[in-house]
Amino acid sequence: MLLEFGARNFFSFKEGFTFSLELNGNCPNSISKGRKTANIMGIKGANASGKTNVLRVLSFIKYLCTDSYNSAPKSEIPFDNFFGNNDPTDLFCRFVINEKKYLYEVSLNKKEIISEELSLDETEHFIFKRQLDKLISVAKDFDELNQIRIRNNVSIIHLAKQGEFSSLEPFFAFFDSILTNVTDYGLSNFHLDQSLICENYKNSHPERLANVKDLLKNADTGIVDVKIARSLSPKGDTQYHPVFYHDFNGKNYAVPFWHESSGTRKLFYDLALYYMALEQGGVLLLDEFDINLHPNLLPMLIDLFDDPEKNLNNAQMIFSTHDTAIMDRLGKYRTYLVNKENNESFGYRLDEIPGDILRNDRPVSSPYRNGKVGGVPKV
Repeated sequence: MLLEFGARNFFSFKEGFTFSLELNGNCPNSISKGRKTANIMGIKGANASGKTNVLRVLSFIKYLCTDSYNSAPKSEIPFDNFFGNNDPTDLFCRFVINEKKYLYEVSLNKKEIISEELSLDETEHFIFKRQLDKLISVAKDFDELNQIRIRNNVSIIHLAKQGEFSSLEPFFAFFDSILTNVTDYGLSNFHLDQSLICENYKNSHPERLANVKDLLKNADTGIVDVKIARSLSPKGDTQYHPVFYHDFNGKNYAVPFWHESSGTRKLFYDLALYYMALEQGGVLLLDEFDINLHPNLLPMLIDLFDDPEKNLNNAQMIFSTHDTAIMDRLGKYRTYLVNKENNESFGYRLDEIPGDILRNDRPVSSPYRNGKVGGVPKV
């Protein structure tokens, strides 16, 4: 389970920020549902305020820990600091595995990882500690890590995975369970291999397809069934794609994917990430999760993670949105605002605002619309 993460000198964030999912004791039970850590957190802010860059932090940490070995040796590390300054970029992530809290920290520039540490949280017990291309501290139970040949642009966690050292496998699995539509280029419409998703629906996870069908029906899309078809590409490769069926006067008519609405197409493929995260107990990061969707559908999607009976594995969802009404569902404890001054981003959770501008017994959307808590454009 993810507890918090943050960064300094990362894209539009010059100074450090912390994004926490831990709930304080004042959070009403109607929102927390008895949890000490939120399963849902929404990010609000004006266009270009830095909302996507908050999500980029965790997406980039995932890249370092699960994908950085696939980059070419000595290639630049794919991120940007604050307007190209020469200071190191620092990132951290706190999380829980098997009821133990861990802290992962990394400092780097575009050429190399300067330092990297994994430790038990709130202790001085390091699992490993790295400086440049040397491991300077390794815990006794992780002694096999001393055999790793370090590359300057690759995380120790991914190096251990590639070298088949099993001691860091739980940490690799945690970061690998982070699913997102955010890359170093920001929101990506190509974050999913659509043919592979359809193949998995058909051959490996028919239960996921059944769940997707039910949600599409409940969303009033007019769809009564979805089937996965197979065809050959011009190169002779097997491809899979969905065919949607609509009822008219008791007869089902097939409608090809590209004739469906943008919202239906988005839902069909994004729901693969939703259900994958729910099954794995992972973390789902979605930038502009409401794009092309009617606002009335958003609570239904949030409920997949917010309802303990649907979210059996404590999966978490962090999303950015321009929909304001959803703030009242989230409340001040689960809404994070991002602002920008002089092109520098800064963020805070609504419950960090002092005074009684925001109260548990009142909607938070009104003071937000009136500009009393920030996060709105200065037009």
